[in-house]
Amino acid sequence: MKDRIIRVRIHDFVSLYDYDFIQELIDTPYFQRLRRSFQLGVCAFVYLTATHTRLSHSLGAMNLFGRIFDNLHRHETNGSVADLRGIGKAAILLHDTGHGPLSHVSEEIFGFKHEDFTVEILKSTEIKMETSMFLEATL
Repeated sequence: MKDRIIRVRIHDFVSLYDYDFIQELIDTPYFQRLRRSFQLGVCAFVYLTATHTRLSHSLGAMNLFGRIFDNLHRHETNGSVADLRGIGKAAILLHDTGHGPLSHVSEEIFGFKHEDFTVEILKSTEIKMETSMFLEATL
């Protein structure tokens, strides 16, 4: 797969080259819909530069996880550490997938929790196939 580097405003450059399945997860419509979901809810109506999306937040959180993980495990070289890193990056990347419009406000209005919707997306879409193929290859 072609190497990709994405620039995220707060986190600068985020590299996606280390796991092919991460790039495939990012390309799914379930992840791409986070481009239209604001991390800060309606704050952008008052603070015009508060346009941080859930997509950029998720990419940045995944990047931070990778940096912290690499620092904690810098002296370990076995394959299971690399596998654990990939699983962790996927989990962090997908943690906000179930958010609806207006984030937590819509949960109260519509009576659902984004965590439940995230679990449903992970269990019943092509995301399940991408992550399960990686897990089968690593376990």
